[in-house]
Amino acid sequence: MNSSDHVTTCTICNSSHIRELIYISGKAKIMLCENCKNAFTYPKPVLPDYSKGDFQARAGDAKKLTLFEDLPIEIHESYNAQLELIQENLPKGSTVLEIGGGEGIFLELVKKRGFDVELIEPSVTAANRAKKRGLTVYNGYFKNNELKKKYSLICLGHVLEHIDDPLTAIDEMKESLVANGFILLTQTNFKGFMPWFLKKKWYAWVPDQHFSHFSLEGLKYLANRSSLTIKGYRYSRLVHGPSIYHTFLKYTPFLQDQIHILFQAK
Repeated sequence: MNSSDHVTTCTICNSSHIRELIYISGKAKIMLCENCKNAFTYPKPVLPDYSKGDFQARAGDAKKLTLFEDLPIEIHESYNAQLELIQENLPKGSTVLEIGGGEGIFLELVKKRGFDVELIEPSVTAANRAKKRGLTVYNGYFKNNELKKKYSLICLGHVLEHIDDPLTAIDEMKESLVANGFILLTQTNFKGFMPWFLKKKWYAWVPDQHFSHFSLEGLKYLANRSSLTIKGYRYSRLVHGPSIYHTFLKYTPFLQDQIHILFQAK
């Protein structure tokens, strides 16, 4: 990154109260906004074509289904935290849309609990595997789909950070919700222990694909700006494998590096 490169405002809230948080490499750094309490990548990434990618394909096999039982325990905990938030706030039979849910592993669990589910997924191969699970799938991007109904809940697991303007994206999602509908976000928490400990080696920065990085305070800011109320949230950890820190983090959940938060439209 050249010394002449200079960023002056937050890409989320346009505040000038920003500072460098993490220097990743000569190609990217993470900037912290003191106003909205979120962070953003500078310079902005140039996204790949997600229709050709497939982040859930195992061992490069784009046709083989990934079993929930084969996923790491951290992902089990993450899915369970999300399911708790859904079941505590929505009755069975509610309509649920997941955006960018890969091959539908999580959404299949939601369906088994009695909800009416649909998926929008840009990856062609992942969408095909989701159909094998018996899910209703739209292959493409949310903004390019003409949805024929409104939903009680829209879920996004690690998707919002791939969107250049998260506030506009949330407002667009609200238009596809029923009255008093919900949005469930699963996001990395850059104020967790592992981001602090690993610094630029924390794998969740992904500066070549992530526009934004979130904290609980920052997500509360998004809720306020988008006229949403917060119905609940849970913390969990990203996949780091066995660690001496896991026991400690069980007793300090706010220091875990993933957060699940449920918004409700006013």
